[in-house]
Amino acid sequence: MVIPAPSGKNVIVQLESASNTAAMSVRVLASDATEAVCIDIKTTGTPITRNQCNRILIGIKQSTNNRKILVNGTDQSLTVTTFSTTNIASMAAGDLNDSGLGTYVTGDGNPGGNPYAGAWYRPWINFGSGVYFDPVTNEVKFWNASGSPANLGANGEIPTGSSPVLYFPNGPSNFGTNLGTGGNHTIFGSFTGIAPPT
Repeated sequence: MVIPAPSGKNVIVQLESASNTAAMSVRVLASDATEAVCIDIKTTGTPITRNQCNRILIGIKQSTNNRKILVNGTDQSLTVTTFSTTNIASMAAGDLNDSGLGTYVTGDGNPGGNPYAGAWYRPWINFGSGVYFDPVTNEVKFWNASGSPANLGANGEIPTGSSPVLYFPNGPSNFGTNLGTGGNHTIFGSFTGIAPPT
């Protein structure tokens, strides 16, 4: 999933695996103004189990060298290839392949380069006022103790007190309607609805 941030900044969240049936790792990448990769972090293990709901929370604060990936309430050990305080760059539309990130967006890390086939439920993405997740305190703002999704508010404002840049809680027919502050998105192709996690 490529995440467009304010001013055209882009971050990639990618699920990677050794095969089409193996468990997956979570990888986060971003590039700087020189088109070099400035963030490349990945869960050391493969905590994403296929064919079930997985709760993924990612918190990054470059200025203080903080990075955390939680999967299903567990703080994951990370393999850090690159992590600099250089700002994530703004990129013009369609410039992803020239940003140093283009080689990462074609698949899930296996030799066939297969695209991700699955569902995303209520993506909530913010820049500039991060939530550095702690499994005990901050995760419950997004997920109840039972593991069911928490109420994030009509516009996703409950976790931090203000709406995030991107919040997509709607079903497939109007998924591109962003209830955050960053404007709506145009959907290419089609989505199929599934039952939400409970």
